[in-house]
Amino acid sequence: MLDQQLKHLFSNYHQAFKAQNIDQVLAYYHLPCTLLTPDKLVLLSTKESFDLEFEKIFIGIKQAGITSFKALEASYAQINNDIVVVNVHWQFFAENDEIIADFYALYHILKSAITKSGQQLKIFQVISHEVKSTLTFPLNLTETVE
Repeated sequence: MLDQQLKHLFSNYHQAFKAQNIDQVLAYYHLPCTLLTPDKLVLLSTKESFDLEFEKIFIGIKQAGITSFKALEASYAQINNDIVVVNVHWQFFAENDEIIADFYALYHILKSAITKSGQQLKIFQVISHEVKSTLTFPLNLTETVE
């Protein structure tokens, strides 16, 4: 069941990310949250800070000429009753299928974010990195989002 919940979360999140719809992307995050890249750590504690940071991310994607992205492989591990980590190997492509970015992202996900519709998984930390690693269980997210 957790496997299906994670697939659902990432499928919907990927579509919102590709559409660059900040409000829809925010629906998959728990605030406060942190985004960590090799050169920057950002704490997003309000909707305003989230909107500003993702606006910068989407401008960067547009400026880099990224037109699609693909999850090559993914795996996950349940840390405890409340936290799951998911590691995804990403490739971002230009229109001519040139690879613009090739990296891994480790998503920390809170399972206990309860909404009116029931339990919903929410991302509370993303760590982008270049190290290949595999967690306990494979997760099939190998769909290209164009």
